[in-house]
Amino acid sequence: MGSSRGEGDGDEEGPGGRPFAVTIGAPYALGRYVITVRDYLACLVEAACPAPAWRDPASPFNATTGVEEHYRRLGSALTDPNHPIVGITWKNAQTYIGWLNHKLGLTSAHGYRLPSEAEWERGARGGRDNLRYFWGDRFTPNSANGAGQYEGDQWPYTSPVGSFPANPYGLFDIAGNVWQWVEDCYHPTYAGMPEAVIHIGRAWDSACDASDRRVLRGGSWIDPPRVLRVADRGGSPPAMHYGYVGFRVARTLTH
Repeated sequence: MGSSRGEGDGDEEGPGGRPFAVTIGAPYALGRYVITVRDYLACLVEAACPAPAWRDPASPFNATTGVEEHYRRLGSALTDPNHPIVGITWKNAQTYIGWLNHKLGLTSAHGYRLPSEAEWERGARGGRDNLRYFWGDRFTPNSANGAGQYEGDQWPYTSPVGSFPANPYGLFDIAGNVWQWVEDCYHPTYAGMPEAVIHIGRAWDSACDASDRRVLRGGSWIDPPRVLRVADRGGSPPAMHYGYVGFRVARTLTH
């Protein structure tokens, strides 16, 4: 997990400036795709999920009536059923997951959830450690939906899920398209990581900062290639929403 010193920002460096080993203690699965507009609006139709900011009639970010143009510029990418849902907070993602588990009759112990940061990075690497991207150390324009990749990217904003190649684990849009919320609190370094994270791979959800920031992973359509590396990370308060942030689900598997 993590990167070598100088490869990215300081928040992703492993101890001593090198990647470090983290053990995942239980088998788990990640969604092949990020949650789509179709997925999320199914929850909204049942009045079980809050409206995304771009659809909230009371929000200044409403794509039709709002004074802010953050979402309006996305056009049909915002509402296409096959595109990633955006305008979703970390809290909204948790609400959606609760609805999904209830609908499927799943308990919290065996149901869907957000992945831990360690689980996300292991999945993102696709079994290929020590590479900057899951396909190698050099960015290629047709590998992911990032900023300015016009040679291989016909979508100026989000792209339909699965439009770019999957990684070796069969996960699509693990790099680019939308940032993905994970369970962990954001810490500016890996220093002080609890033993339960290092040896089990659980979420580091203690010692959150005053803003309760949560980790974002994967980069997005708005970001340059260096941000789409598997080790790159960011953080945002759980009530924030953006036109380039979504999420995918995880689930612990039984033996």
